[in-house]
Amino acid sequence: MTHDLYSGRGRGRAKIWGALTLMAAVTAGSAIAIADAQGHSVRPDKAKSCSSGQGTGCVAGTNSNAGAGVLGNNTGTGPGVEGSATGVDEVGVSGVSSKGFGVGGSGALGGVLGFCTGSSCSDEPGVTGESQSGPGVDGFSTSGAGVVASSDSADGVDGTAEGSGNGVSGASNGGSQAGYGVQGTSSGKNAGVGGFNSDSTVNLAAGVYGFSSEGYGVYGQTGSSSSYGLYSQGNAFVDGEIFTGGSCKDGCTRTRHVAAFAARTSQPTIDDVGETALRDGVARVALAADFANTVDLSKPYVVMLTPEGDASLYVASRTASGFEVRQVGGGRSSIAFAYRIVAKPYGFKDERLPFQTVANGPAFKPHRIVHRPR
Repeated sequence: MTHDLYSGRGRGRAKIWGALTLMAAVTAGSAIAIADAQGHSVRPDKAKSCSSGQGTGCVAGTNSNAGAGVLGNNTGTGPGVEGSATGVDEVGVSGVSSKGFGVGGSGALGGVLGFCTGSSCSDEPGVTGESQSGPGVDGFSTSGAGVVASSDSADGVDGTAEGSGNGVSGASNGGSQAGYGVQGTSSGKNAGVGGFNSDSTVNLAAGVYGFSSEGYGVYGQTGSSSSYGLYSQGNAFVDGEIFTGGSCKDGCTRTRHVAAFAARTSQPTIDDVGETALRDGVARVALAADFANTVDLSKPYVVMLTPEGDASLYVASRTASGFEVRQVGGGRSSIAFAYRIVAKPYGFKDERLPFQTVANGPAFKPHRIVHRPR
């Protein structure tokens, strides 16, 4: 049966076949070779080339409902959607959203995978996220990690804030079983979390800042009795009292300790105590070798005496090796006494109640958290 191409049905079929013929010609004639994410040259089964301006594309999809604008699916081993860009500072895949996510991904190994190859990628990230107000990259998981990043020599995660935001922000939504807002782990000699500040403002810049409305601003713990829960390589300044927790015979539990106050002095000192006895009214006491190794013996030290009997004692002489104690009035008693030595530490300059400029706590924005609640 013949059909008139100028009739209604004939014209419709002619248009369809003409469109299919034109699509096949464009597809066959414009197939171009591109590079995959590993830099290998590949030729797609179907490709379309064009020369469009910024904000447009060779292939575009618009969906006014809940589906995807562009959907890619691979039932084999390759990616569902792959994009590459050869221009400087250009992106292989770009996503923009006025309300939701610019790019969303989900998978058994990771939601989004990005890596950079080639000689120009020595300092470039695999995935870059940028935002005018919210987070540049947001990761969420119901059991594993929301975002996983690894690197052989550079940083696993690199976050930079140009304005008043945070370079990296982490949050934990609370609860007795909640994890950490930010967790860092190291199996080597370096710290699990490192904080650095290059501000040259003396006594004001902080490498790490910790704040808690009720608990501990910074909490350090060690599993060994020979190591330290908190270590400061340099001076430590406490705007408040220093407490030490001790045990007791009654009333103490695993979490309830007796809090003792640390003594404060007007200048750096180091003390030693001991007990000995007079013999015929005289005692010569040598400074302990380990104590003498830590004090500045070019400066005088103080000796305080506590007799343990009916006698009055005084310090007759002090030298770099020790001191001599005698009984008042030339007495020749043989009695025990205790002593306390207060000396200047070795290597410290002679300061007395100096003024110090300390950081203003609110300047560190303790309550600022820039994350989107789930």
